[in-house]
Amino acid sequence: MDFSPASPVLGGAFALCVFLGAALAASGFCTMGAISDLVLTGDGRRLHAWRWAMVTAAVGVMLLTWLTDFAASAARIPYADASLDWGRSVVGGLLFGAGMVAGGGCVSRNVVRLGLGDLNSAVTLAATALSAWWLVWRGGYGAVIGPLLDGMTVNVAMLGSTDQRLPSVLAGFGMPRTPAETAVILALILWLVVRGRASQGIRLSRALYVAGIGMGVVVTALWWLISGPTGQRWIQEAEFALTSPPGTGVQALTFIRPLADSINYLRSPSISNITFGMSTLIGTLTGAMAYALYRGRLQVLKLRPGLFVRNVAAGILLGTGGVTAMGCSIGQGITGISTLALGSMIAVLSMIAGCAFAVALTYQWSLHSDGGRWRKAARNALTDILIALKSV
Repeated sequence: MDFSPASPVLGGAFALCVFLGAALAASGFCTMGAISDLVLTGDGRRLHAWRWAMVTAAVGVMLLTWLTDFAASAARIPYADASLDWGRSVVGGLLFGAGMVAGGGCVSRNVVRLGLGDLNSAVTLAATALSAWWLVWRGGYGAVIGPLLDGMTVNVAMLGSTDQRLPSVLAGFGMPRTPAETAVILALILWLVVRGRASQGIRLSRALYVAGIGMGVVVTALWWLISGPTGQRWIQEAEFALTSPPGTGVQALTFIRPLADSINYLRSPSISNITFGMSTLIGTLTGAMAYALYRGRLQVLKLRPGLFVRNVAAGILLGTGGVTAMGCSIGQGITGISTLALGSMIAVLSMIAGCAFAVALTYQWSLHSDGGRWRKAARNALTDILIALKSV
């Protein structure tokens, strides 16, 4: 098979994510950190950067839809499917949110930390990769988790909608606008939210602006790269190959499936087994490491045996939650949100809820040592979250 179309596609994905990894390392952006900042201190700057990423990606996808042949319905993840697997989004999101707290950050943050020299993140990522690999490649999800959640599915066709993207759902309710016009309105609303927060005194550093907008631009560019002529030629050649390489298909940025694919690659190393997702993963790691070397911030942090069990548990939660929710805080939180899919919105809200409660509970647990510790900690954690919501 001629893999020539793969070179610009995989190489382009790698290059884009080298920039992304450097931007994330420079800014210190972390979705868990963003939620933790808001819950514990009321600081919404990193959460605001996440908003910028969502808005930028959503606007970028709308432009791609109008100017090119891009269609969200062609994506490997069913962002534009008529079946809304809300159970997967909720359960997976809650597990992933708790895993972020246990692991000190989401998957992308652990990738960046590894690039900066933290070997403890390697343990978390290894556990994430192994659990995701078992669920995806060894049928673990279908055997264990799928039967519990398969019945929690809603077909949005009953609402008169063609798919689960928000513009289509609103059009199904009789909104006298085309999905494209609705998308413009939604984008303007999101923009007003961003500007509204800025007018309330939230000012981002230049690094956070670059990271937030940069994530949205990278997601848009990856969508364009894989759905454009070169990407489509690569996909078509793979479909007609005697042995189709894994990981082909229309996709953008996510970190759970690439980690699972990495385990599969290690079991059978071959150039043809390098996937699009693995290119983004390696690019992000390379970008973070390059930034650390350039700035003289590469500092090897040795493994801490006392954190080993916690890191493994965090990895299992991240891998299980990410596979169940069909994406991580980037894969659903930016890539999925860029398609305005309801499933992605539910998954992100569940991740935020799971992370916020775990953060608040951990903090409150440290403050109580008397009887009724769990009850007091849980009650106060919910109070902390309610207070934080007022500043969102």
